[in-house]
Amino acid sequence: KIMHQELFILGGYGYFVWPSFIFTLVTCFLYYMKTREELKKQEKELGFEFDAIFHASSSGGTQGGLILGKKLFRLKADIIGISADSSVQELETAILDATRPIESRIQSPNLVQADDIHVDTSYIGDGYGIPTSASIQAEEMLAKQCGILVDQTYTGKAAAAIFDYYERGKLSKDDKVLFWHTGGTIALFQ
Repeated sequence: KIMHQELFILGGYGYFVWPSFIFTLVTCFLYYMKTREELKKQEKELGFEFDAIFHASSSGGTQGGLILGKKLFRLKADIIGISADSSVQELETAILDATRPIESRIQSPNLVQADDIHVDTSYIGDGYGIPTSASIQAEEMLAKQCGILVDQTYTGKAAAAIFDYYERGKLSKDDKVLFWHTGGTIALFQ
């Protein structure tokens, strides 16, 4: 099996666990837009641009913010949402519905279009909260070999997708791929 040749941990920053009462839609979008600005700076420091960013997608907030940030900061990477539970159509609708108020707020109406949204539903398995054999393997491999914790049903499915994309030739060893870890580790302790 193809394994990652290199693991980039950009900036040395961890992630924040936000109480749900302050994790509003606006906060989510502004956070992801701001992190894309930081990523642009880090790409410049590294001397390359990422070709793809993979992340787990469920409500559309992460993906919407990442796509808006990509457009605003002119980033090259394809944003690939790996659905944990929703159909392509459901996620496209959620992302577009969620981005419209933010686009209005920043005075850039209709910046995100349906053709900007890339969702892969082939890793859902039996549904949200239900691990797949691939997500279990990704969880175990990342923990043992990289010290990165992912859960089996959300981030684990996104990580499994990356490995599968490499194995099937949808990504090459020359592609610069970033795994956008969106949390989900709480499930590890339940």
